[in-house]
Amino acid sequence: MDIHNFGVNGYGTLHGLLQFREFLKTHPKPVAVVATYAYFHNARNTMARNFRKAVAPYSALGSSPLPWAWLDRAGQLHLDRTPLAYREWPWQRHSALIHLIEQRYNDWEEYRARGRDVSVALLKQFAAECRARDIKFAVAGITRGKDAAQVLAACAAAGIATVDISVNLSEPGARNLPHDDHPSARTQAVYAARLSAFLRAEFFPGPAVQP
Repeated sequence: MDIHNFGVNGYGTLHGLLQFREFLKTHPKPVAVVATYAYFHNARNTMARNFRKAVAPYSALGSSPLPWAWLDRAGQLHLDRTPLAYREWPWQRHSALIHLIEQRYNDWEEYRARGRDVSVALLKQFAAECRARDIKFAVAGITRGKDAAQVLAACAAAGIATVDISVNLSEPGARNLPHDDHPSARTQAVYAARLSAFLRAEFFPGPAVQP
């Protein structure tokens, strides 16, 4: 069984959907697609100011337009592109008060962007495009908390297969510390085992398929 992993640092649900569309242009359709979901995908999908603030200083893409998604008042999903630009507020680096206000503004802007709703809409669109091609589709939650629980519940209510493969990242050894705070190899193995068990039960019942 061939497995293609499209996981990329900094990517979200929208980027996965666009990768899927590009993949289909040059490859046979897959049997199944799994989209992972984490709470921080909300800001990535909407390119919220908090996300731009975090990545713009390290981006080598300059003013290249990047994809983002938004919902209109009727709840319709729209995809767009805009440069990854972040402008600091005056005196932000010199005044703790100004920086605090800027942070609160960023949080308010992210709330207004309805990132969780955008993520659900993107996952539903992803599922619809797979369904139209007779491709199995599932959403795997990789973080814990309210956002992840509500997104998985919304997907399940829409008839999308879901699975929670998250782990407690506060446990010793769960992160790749002291190098960075990404999940460790041990945690990645847990993700793989839980996802494999789910796929076998949900999509590929019967004897295990040899690689």
